[in-house]
Amino acid sequence: MLRKMLLAVLASLLLPAMASAQSSRKVLEDFGFFGNWAPDCSIPATPTNIRRHAYNTQGGEVHFTESVTLNTKRNIYAVFEARRIAPDKVLLRIQLNGKDMQNLTMKKENGRLRTIYNEKADGDFLVKDGIVLSTGKETPWLTYCNDKD
Repeated sequence: MLRKMLLAVLASLLLPAMASAQSSRKVLEDFGFFGNWAPDCSIPATPTNIRRHAYNTQGGEVHFTESVTLNTKRNIYAVFEARRIAPDKVLLRIQLNGKDMQNLTMKKENGRLRTIYNEKADGDFLVKDGIVLSTGKETPWLTYCNDKD
Protein backbone atom coordinates (compact mmCIF):
# COMPACT_ATOMS: atom_id res chain seq x y z
CA MET A 1 0.00 0.00 0.00
CA LEU A 2 2.77 2.44 0.94
CA ARG A 3 4.61 1.61 -2.26
CA LYS A 4 1.53 2.39 -4.36
CA MET A 5 1.12 5.71 -2.57
CA LEU A 6 4.78 6.60 -3.15
CA LEU A 7 4.48 5.70 -6.82
CA ALA A 8 1.35 7.83 -7.12
CA VAL A 9 3.10 10.81 -5.50
CA LEU A 10 6.16 10.36 -7.71
CA ALA A 11 3.99 10.13 -10.84
CA SER A 12 2.09 13.27 -9.85
CA LEU A 13 5.39 15.13 -9.57
CA LEU A 14 6.89 13.83 -12.82
CA LEU A 15 3.89 13.89 -15.13
CA PRO A 16 3.51 17.69 -15.30
CA ALA A 17 7.21 18.08 -16.18
CA MET A 18 6.98 15.35 -18.80
CA ALA A 19 3.77 16.81 -20.25
CA SER A 20 5.35 20.26 -20.37
CA ALA A 21 8.41 18.92 -22.20
CA GLN A 22 6.20 17.05 -24.65
CA SER A 23 3.93 20.03 -25.28
CA SER A 24 6.90 22.38 -25.68
CA ARG A 25 8.47 19.96 -28.13
CA LYS A 26 5.22 19.80 -30.13
CA VAL A 27 4.88 23.60 -30.18
CA LEU A 28 8.46 23.95 -31.45
CA GLU A 29 8.10 21.11 -33.98
CA ASP A 30 5.00 22.79 -35.40
CA PHE A 31 6.83 26.12 -35.46
CA GLY A 32 9.80 24.60 -37.34
CA PHE A 33 12.36 25.45 -34.68
CA PHE A 34 14.53 22.32 -34.74
CA GLY A 35 17.72 21.91 -36.75
CA ASN A 36 20.70 24.08 -37.60
CA TRP A 37 20.37 27.81 -38.23
CA ALA A 38 22.70 30.68 -39.13
CA PRO A 39 22.63 34.00 -40.97
CA ASP A 40 24.96 32.40 -43.55
CA CYS A 41 25.09 28.60 -43.58
CA SER A 42 28.08 28.52 -45.92
CA ILE A 43 30.55 29.88 -43.35
CA PRO A 44 31.53 28.83 -39.82
CA ALA A 45 30.40 30.53 -36.63
CA THR A 46 31.63 34.08 -36.10
CA PRO A 47 30.39 36.90 -33.86
CA THR A 48 28.27 38.10 -36.80
CA ASN A 49 27.32 34.57 -37.95
CA ILE A 50 25.97 32.86 -34.86
CA ARG A 51 25.25 29.17 -35.43
CA ARG A 52 22.22 27.72 -33.60
CA HIS A 53 21.42 24.04 -33.18
CA ALA A 54 17.98 23.17 -31.74
CA TYR A 55 17.34 19.56 -30.73
CA ASN A 56 15.57 17.11 -28.42
CA THR A 57 17.65 15.36 -25.78
CA GLN A 58 17.40 11.59 -25.29
CA GLY A 59 15.26 12.35 -22.25
CA GLY A 60 12.80 14.29 -24.42
CA GLU A 61 13.82 17.76 -23.28
CA VAL A 62 14.26 20.62 -25.75
CA HIS A 63 17.63 22.35 -25.90
CA PHE A 64 19.47 24.59 -28.29
CA THR A 65 23.05 25.74 -28.51
CA GLU A 66 24.59 28.86 -29.99
CA SER A 67 28.16 29.11 -31.21
CA VAL A 68 29.86 32.45 -31.76
CA THR A 69 33.18 31.00 -32.98
CA LEU A 70 34.55 27.54 -33.57
CA ASN A 71 37.00 27.84 -30.67
CA THR A 72 34.73 29.12 -27.90
CA LYS A 73 32.38 27.25 -25.62
CA ARG A 74 28.80 27.07 -26.86
CA ASN A 75 25.95 28.61 -24.92
CA ILE A 76 23.45 25.89 -23.99
CA TYR A 77 19.79 26.77 -23.55
CA ALA A 78 17.28 24.44 -21.87
CA VAL A 79 13.67 25.13 -22.86
CA PHE A 80 11.27 24.84 -19.94
CA GLU A 81 8.19 26.08 -21.75
CA ALA A 82 7.22 27.01 -25.27
CA ARG A 83 3.97 28.66 -26.31
CA ARG A 84 2.74 29.91 -29.63
CA ILE A 85 1.72 33.53 -29.04
CA ALA A 86 0.93 34.38 -32.68
CA PRO A 87 1.01 32.45 -35.95
CA ASP A 88 4.56 33.73 -36.55
CA LYS A 89 5.85 33.89 -32.92
CA VAL A 90 6.77 31.62 -30.04
CA LEU A 91 7.59 32.54 -26.46
CA LEU A 92 10.21 30.35 -24.78
CA ARG A 93 11.02 30.15 -21.09
CA ILE A 94 14.71 29.18 -21.16
CA GLN A 95 17.69 28.70 -18.90
CA LEU A 96 21.11 29.78 -20.16
CA ASN A 97 24.04 27.52 -19.25
CA GLY A 98 22.19 26.08 -16.26
CA LYS A 99 21.99 29.49 -14.57
CA ASP A 100 20.06 32.46 -15.92
CA MET A 101 16.32 32.19 -16.61
CA GLN A 102 15.05 34.24 -19.55
CA ASN A 103 11.98 34.77 -21.70
CA LEU A 104 12.80 34.63 -25.39
CA THR A 105 10.39 35.58 -28.17
CA MET A 106 11.24 34.26 -31.63
CA LYS A 107 9.63 35.31 -34.90
CA LYS A 108 9.53 33.17 -38.03
CA GLU A 109 9.02 34.80 -41.41
CA ASN A 110 9.64 33.36 -44.88
CA GLY A 111 11.35 30.32 -43.33
CA ARG A 112 13.79 32.44 -41.29
CA LEU A 113 14.02 32.88 -37.50
CA ARG A 114 14.83 35.99 -35.50
CA THR A 115 14.93 36.94 -31.82
CA ILE A 116 12.46 39.75 -31.15
CA TYR A 117 12.62 39.90 -27.33
CA ASN A 118 14.99 38.50 -24.73
CA GLU A 119 14.05 39.37 -21.16
CA LYS A 120 16.02 38.35 -18.09
CA ALA A 121 14.28 37.07 -14.95
CA ASP A 122 14.75 40.46 -13.26
CA GLY A 123 12.74 42.16 -16.02
CA ASP A 124 15.70 43.74 -17.81
CA PHE A 125 15.69 43.32 -21.58
CA LEU A 126 18.70 42.18 -23.57
CA VAL A 127 16.74 42.40 -26.84
CA LYS A 128 13.68 44.58 -27.37
CA ASP A 129 11.75 44.98 -30.63
CA GLY A 130 14.51 43.05 -32.43
CA ILE A 131 17.28 45.39 -31.22
CA VAL A 132 20.20 44.22 -29.05
CA LEU A 133 20.15 46.91 -26.38
CA SER A 134 23.88 46.71 -25.61
CA THR A 135 24.88 47.41 -29.22
CA GLY A 136 21.84 49.05 -30.82
CA LYS A 137 22.04 46.53 -33.67
CA GLU A 138 19.21 44.42 -35.05
CA THR A 139 19.18 40.73 -34.25
CA PRO A 140 20.08 38.67 -37.31
CA TRP A 141 17.67 36.60 -39.33
CA LEU A 142 18.70 32.95 -39.19
CA THR A 143 18.27 30.67 -42.18
CA TYR A 144 17.77 26.91 -41.92
CA CYS A 145 20.98 25.05 -42.73
CA ASN A 146 20.96 21.55 -44.17
CA ASP A 147 24.27 20.66 -42.52
CA LYS A 148 24.77 18.51 -39.43
CA ASP A 149 26.04 19.98 -36.17
